Amino acid sequence: MVDPANRSNTIIDAKGKGNGIYIDGLDNPGLREVVVTGFTIQNANFEGILVTNASSVSISDNRVVNNDMALNPTAAKCPGQPQLHCASTRVTGCEFRLSV
Repeated sequence: MVDPANRSNTIIDAKGKGNGIYIDGLDNPGLREVVVTGFTIQNANFEGILVTNASSVSISDNRVVNNDMALNPTAAKCPGQPQLHCASTRVTGCEFRLSV
């Protein structure tokens, strides 16, 4: 569990990254029981928080602002958008993986 004490000064600035937090159950089958609370997540190119194929995920008391920075509603696609959101730290700001 990640639980910072104060979301106003516990900031994930994902500028230049695809996502602020990516809970990646695609590349980590069985990922579950993830709690994300108390963050400010900002400036991601796409989603501030993205969850794929994970179970028992709790996301609460976060401030998610100024994301979708690469979104251009007049274009047919988002520049730099990966075909699928990959699990590389080159794309995401923070990533949760299954611990065995």
